[in-house]
Amino acid sequence: VGFVGYPNVGKSSVINALFGAKKVSMSRTPGKTKHLQTLALEGTDITLCDCPGLVFPSVVATRGHLAINGTVPLVELRDAVQPMRLIVEKLGAAKVAQKYELPQDLLEEAEKRIGTEVDDTRRLLAAYAVERKHFLKLGVPDETWSARKMLHDYCTGALLHCEEPPEWEEEAPTLPPAGSSEQQHPQA
Repeated sequence: VGFVGYPNVGKSSVINALFGAKKVSMSRTPGKTKHLQTLALEGTDITLCDCPGLVFPSVVATRGHLAINGTVPLVELRDAVQPMRLIVEKLGAAKVAQKYELPQDLLEEAEKRIGTEVDDTRRLLAAYAVERKHFLKLGVPDETWSARKMLHDYCTGALLHCEEPPEWEEEAPTLPPAGSSEQQHPQA
């Protein structure tokens, strides 16, 4: 039985749970499993295969999407601002500002320190850096530091975002009530 899927979704954890002991290494950091591992499940004719996580580039649009979905280790990111743009787009600037307690006057001060007209994401990142006193030369807010901190919060659930599942166009089939002799046949 092979365990195949995206990185960091619990493939190794399921195998360890089936054995009731730590048989394969696991980590919260994506990419811990480096090669195919096989283990025989005692008392059965079943062999379990733990595979490294797979990422299908055609499914995910950008490296930023991979980062916010937790499939790329954050330390490997060169640009943390782009994934933060995706997060701000998903959550809205007001919700992010509220989470980090960034008042409007701080957002305006941060924009002045950057010196140019900026988008909501850069304004939030600069304000967070000002609030936490992380500056580059000449008092410029360290937006990269802020992006990495907020991105980490998003990937660990501290900056929470939940989405409802997409609406189904057709009604899902239901099971008959327990004890009922009624059977449902799928329509061809």
